[in-house]
Amino acid sequence: MRQTSSKPGSAILSRDNGGSELMAVGNGSSSAPSRQTNKYLVAFYVTGWYTTNISLNLLNKALMSSYKFKFPIFVVCVHMFFQTIFANMVVGLGSYYGLITPQSIRSRKQGLSLFALSAAHGISIVSSIAAVSYIPVSFDQTIGATTPFFTAAFNLLVGKFERGITYMSLVPVVGGMAMAAEGELSFVWMGFLLSCLATGLRGLKSVLGALLLKDERNKLDAINLLRYNSPMALAILLPLSLVMEGWSNIRQGIESRTQGDYEFLYALFATAIGAFGTNVFAWLVTGSTGALTSQVLGNGKAVSCAVISVLVFQNPMSYQSCVGLAITICGVFLYSETKREGSIFYGRPSERPRGLANTFNNIVDEYRIRVGGGYVSGPEYIATPR
Repeated sequence: MRQTSSKPGSAILSRDNGGSELMAVGNGSSSAPSRQTNKYLVAFYVTGWYTTNISLNLLNKALMSSYKFKFPIFVVCVHMFFQTIFANMVVGLGSYYGLITPQSIRSRKQGLSLFALSAAHGISIVSSIAAVSYIPVSFDQTIGATTPFFTAAFNLLVGKFERGITYMSLVPVVGGMAMAAEGELSFVWMGFLLSCLATGLRGLKSVLGALLLKDERNKLDAINLLRYNSPMALAILLPLSLVMEGWSNIRQGIESRTQGDYEFLYALFATAIGAFGTNVFAWLVTGSTGALTSQVLGNGKAVSCAVISVLVFQNPMSYQSCVGLAITICGVFLYSETKREGSIFYGRPSERPRGLANTFNNIVDEYRIRVGGGYVSGPEYIATPR
């Protein structure tokens, strides 16, 4: 038996390329007047998602490298400030026209859970933006594609086991990234470590979201989650920016880049628009196509961003790095396919699929059973097709 359905309106914490995407929502209720119109609408959503996310990554790189504005925490504070305003405007207008239902924080526990998620989200974005001041966007995208590896690792720590084939799919994910890192012509350890930190925090955020918001009553849809997480992240990051970066240094940095020319301020504001647009379009894409399809589209977005960044910034990319990126993306696609077949697989030995392809699955299942102290069957048992 396979479980492939998801409950309407549940928040799905996902990987954020370029440190922007907080979540997407798969409500399964997207509809349009006609099939043809729906196709055009989905194409518009995907185009908007690609455009805003790629633009955000390129602008973040420009702020850090071209403008040499080395205050990533302050940049993220600007993002969170405007996202708070925009998200409340969208919820307010949506509520007025009956399109969006405002949701509130129901309990102190839910508020603390959202605060923890906001901390992981905010720090991951800061790390991601800081990383591109040292390494090319293309390399950062390759490292970011390994988010499933960190998610699976953190799941292990909390006792959640994937199917064996899912773990096997992570081999090309990590191997491709290692290959790209070894062949990267602009490799800098600080940038590599910051990008790994950002990717690891994204994986941690996904696991925390599943644990802290597993109660259906505590789940928020995408736009309401953004409405609460943005001001919380701002409250966490603003004091850090003032202490670690210093307001006098930030003000001097802004003034020196805006003497007679406001291009820098336009670019800074554009990154805030891009961050919010990325979240909204990710929400719309997932709501129209489903979470798994959006993951596949996200892989294509990572490749597109890497290619465009090379064309824009003219950073050299070796043949080995290109092959490593391709292997990583293929591994992520395989990972998504294994997740589509069901992420939990364990039961009595007599119920397990036979054959060499499932041997590794069965070994992991046996370990899961021994650790868990018993067999599990019924609705949690998900078997791969024979």
